[in-house]
Amino acid sequence: MTKVHEDSFMRLSDENTLTEYNWNTKVARHFFCKVCGIYTFHRKRTAPDYYGVNIFITLESFIFNAEKLW
Repeated sequence: MTKVHEDSFMRLSDENTLTEYNWNTKVARHFFCKVCGIYTFHRKRTAPDYYGVNIFITLESFIFNAEKLW
């Protein structure tokens, strides 16, 4: 995971491809892919203007979305 400010965050998929999970204080918002279940990103509880982003899926996601454009 890496921390990204909300002004720099751009989601490549629409909300229908994600499912949200909240636990404990229900302040942080955790998002998972509905198809494969991978943990994609979360809205941080301790720094609400930042997202925690799973950097291990960003390159694969970028390549997949770029291929759809060609």
